[in-house]
Amino acid sequence: MGQVFNDYCVLLVRTLIQSAMKARSCPGSCRKIIYAIHIALQLLLMQSCDATVDLTIGVLIPWNTSSPDAYPFWAPRTLGAVNLAVNDINDAGILPNDKMLKFAYKDSDCDAKQASGSAVELYSSATSHISSYFAPPCSIPCRSVTDLTDFWKKPTIAWFCAYTERANDKYLIRTYSPFSSINNIATITMHYFKWTLTSIVFPIGTTWENLAFDIRTHLEGNSIDVALYTGYEQPLTLDQAKAILTDVKRKSHGKQYLR
Repeated sequence: MGQVFNDYCVLLVRTLIQSAMKARSCPGSCRKIIYAIHIALQLLLMQSCDATVDLTIGVLIPWNTSSPDAYPFWAPRTLGAVNLAVNDINDAGILPNDKMLKFAYKDSDCDAKQASGSAVELYSSATSHISSYFAPPCSIPCRSVTDLTDFWKKPTIAWFCAYTERANDKYLIRTYSPFSSINNIATITMHYFKWTLTSIVFPIGTTWENLAFDIRTHLEGNSIDVALYTGYEQPLTLDQAKAILTDVKRKSHGKQYLR
């Protein structure tokens, strides 16, 4: 494709940046999803920069689940942002030959079996022709899906998925750091401000409980004392929150504290 390839890809990157800047006015998860959609488009066109066919992103998001980790990413809360992002890209007119960007949705739940099955259904669909995927936000389903998409050689966006990064994740791009990269942030912050004592509070039975344990291990391995390490059952009431914070204040600021 020569010069046509280069000129088109330059136009693509420029348009993506401009669209992402516009997305700053969209709060919270909406903005993050729009950024991820733009990255997905860039990956798609790295595969085929002339885009001779319509491009379709397979979106795997839990529609309804009891997992507290997934609530901020429920499809009823976020799927509309995917539609807005796709419309934004199509309105920009950056795909040649009047081709369009589309998306196909399947419920991933927060379950590896459900997510993998949904990914296979999208992949085997005679009408979807999936070019790239949005992996589910929950870590274990995300990992099962990225195993499949890596085998299919399909670019995949993980927009929360915090499982530990693997060297063979060749087709995976993240918009959120894996927990293995977050563990040392607390330690670096404590050392920077010369703090030697902290407390850790986390929701029980969630991904954050695993992260809290890893952070505690990293802190204590670097001469930082954890005065209070406590979890709470969800949902957390205001009175419970006040009691926890009172305990944190007492033990974190006291000369004598309990591990």
